[in-house]
Amino acid sequence: MAVRIVTLSIDKVQTFLFDTISEHTQKSQMNSGTLQNIISSSRIISEDLFRMIGVEGNDGFFSGMVKEILLKCSGVCIFSTDLEERQIKESLRKIFEFYYREYDGKLFIKYLCFETEVASDTDKLQVIRKCKKRLKSKSCLNEVIRENRQIIFEPQYSADKRVWTDEKKYPMFEETINKLYSKVLTDNERYFRIAIIKADLDGMGQLFEGINSFEQYKRISEILSKYICLDSLAATTEAFKKTDDDFKLYPLYIAGDDILFAVPASYIVTGVNLCKVILREINDELEIEADYEEKFTISMSIGIEFTINREPIRYYYERVQRQLECAKITDSEGLKSMQPHIRICMNQYVFFDCIDKDAKPQSWSHFIHDLKILKSAESEGFKVHHFMYGLLSKITDPAVREHKLKYSNAVFYHLIPSYFESKSKLGEGELLLIDLLLKQVVEKKGRSSVIKFYDKDGRVKEKFEQ
Repeated sequence: MAVRIVTLSIDKVQTFLFDTISEHTQKSQMNSGTLQNIISSSRIISEDLFRMIGVEGNDGFFSGMVKEILLKCSGVCIFSTDLEERQIKESLRKIFEFYYREYDGKLFIKYLCFETEVASDTDKLQVIRKCKKRLKSKSCLNEVIRENRQIIFEPQYSADKRVWTDEKKYPMFEETINKLYSKVLTDNERYFRIAIIKADLDGMGQLFEGINSFEQYKRISEILSKYICLDSLAATTEAFKKTDDDFKLYPLYIAGDDILFAVPASYIVTGVNLCKVILREINDELEIEADYEEKFTISMSIGIEFTINREPIRYYYERVQRQLECAKITDSEGLKSMQPHIRICMNQYVFFDCIDKDAKPQSWSHFIHDLKILKSAESEGFKVHHFMYGLLSKITDPAVREHKLKYSNAVFYHLIPSYFESKSKLGEGELLLIDLLLKQVVEKKGRSSVIKFYDKDGRVKEKFEQ
């Protein structure tokens, strides 16, 4: 029997969330309600849409008229109904108008409606794929614009907008970015460093393309929605705070397959571990869904950017996005076969890590080990920051950087030990730090090793500086 399939999706989500964060984080930095505003903006992408449609609650445009929900995930809903096309179109236009006017055009509803036979689960799966494909087409966008051209092209006047409220409380999150202050870093509560972490799931397209069962498709969508949401981030944050009371996290948004949050700069490793836990939980449930012939796993890319708590979000948002994109495009043949894994990018330098607890140490593990060496040397009185900045200042001088001999001499002179004769822990810390730096430019050739700053592409020097 033929039924009408209705599909809706929220477009321009990134723009909307970015504007929301920018407005409420920068203009109301000390407002205790900032966190709730940000939380509510993330909920608009999922729960509010479902209530507006009527697949949740009893007040939506299609309440009581939904025959079967085929797909319900962040920002997307597909369902069947016996309503007449005229009634469906009228309701869809009203939903479009509400979102367009309510959020000043920052949220754009794309929708489509068609009639088809749905006799089996195979048909349902094909319908979902057809809907997703058509939603991405220009013809769908053009049709939505044509049907709503009067609303879109008429002058928009600012009016009192709905006040975002959310009854659910999240005490494990900080109320504002300024609350991320940590005495471990500095005594200055007004200006301090924070780390912005943006994570994105990889392999989602391949995952869904490999599913041949409607029920499995639906369950996997539910798994992803279960873990890529505020409640999941809150639960994981709460678990981390139980083992470390000083850990602080400020969520910026979490929607679709994106996670964006801020932590004190000294907690970058904990922030990555938090993402790692979420990814492991997703893959554990995906493994249960897979049978002996198939394997469902996804990986994750993470971008990390450091900033000052007072810097406008429009600056560091673009930078952390560049770090994330760098992590995504960096994938060697070895990494492709290593599933699932995480790629972490800071300053265009990409580390990788396995989520398997029994996996051999990866480059991220080595980085954590290097951090411990730096902290140990610092605790013994070695001026690590002064030493590092001094080295960078010398080798990034254009007169030195473009001259091979001057460059290598600048590095070697800077690495001459100052406390070698002392035979103290300070001397040991200095030598470990020097060894750490030299390892970045050592190339093994058989039984011998060669220190090398330049290759034909100049990548050794660049990676050393990064």
